[in-house]
Amino acid sequence: MSAYYLIVREDRVEMLTDGAVYREDGTLIDIQCKSLPVGDLPLAITGRGEMAALEAMEAALRVVGASGSVDRVIAYLQAMLGDERRREQLGRYEHELILAGVSDAGTPFAMMYTTHAAYADMHPFTLYDIGPEYGGGPAIDPAKLPFTPDDFVAAGNDAMRRFGADIVEAMRRQKAPNPAKPDLPEIYGIGGHCDLTTVTADGVEIERLRTWPDQIGEKIEPAVAVLVN
Repeated sequence: MSAYYLIVREDRVEMLTDGAVYREDGTLIDIQCKSLPVGDLPLAITGRGEMAALEAMEAALRVVGASGSVDRVIAYLQAMLGDERRREQLGRYEHELILAGVSDAGTPFAMMYTTHAAYADMHPFTLYDIGPEYGGGPAIDPAKLPFTPDDFVAAGNDAMRRFGADIVEAMRRQKAPNPAKPDLPEIYGIGGHCDLTTVTADGVEIERLRTWPDQIGEKIEPAVAVLVN
């Protein structure tokens, strides 16, 4: 998995994700929505690393989420990360997991854990609050974006819908290392499409903002013209 960017607002969390699933050499093996709602809760997860880990975690959290409580899901995850046996199981698949949700009390939040030591300010298997703004993927130069910070602020709650695809497009056009395996060559690893996930107290909504003409079985070529939905 490759890129995400999220903003925690007063009444919602907005999260951008791409759709590329690829081998370590950058060969695309699948294109899918990588923002996964957790049952009927106001909670969605995404991540980077092994796609199997993301899917397995969604299945586990969905079972707990049948209780109707986001807070119970978070407590379950914290207990899982604190259990040595479960940490060993999670550690078989190097990944980082991001949660975007609204608590039982109606407070939007974003949290994250990682199974590897790629980040100096994060201990593996520890759940961190990462709001109000956080991203994973290549660093981008704001001056190269087709909008200004003032444009983004002025757009308010419509900013991610208007400009989100351009943010992910800018990340897509840069090679980057695998954060869990920095010894591997840098690749273009962002593709397929750009989705916007909006989480409110009413639930999760996922909207496709942009689609790219990437082909399964081939490596991502950012120079190829953009297809817009």
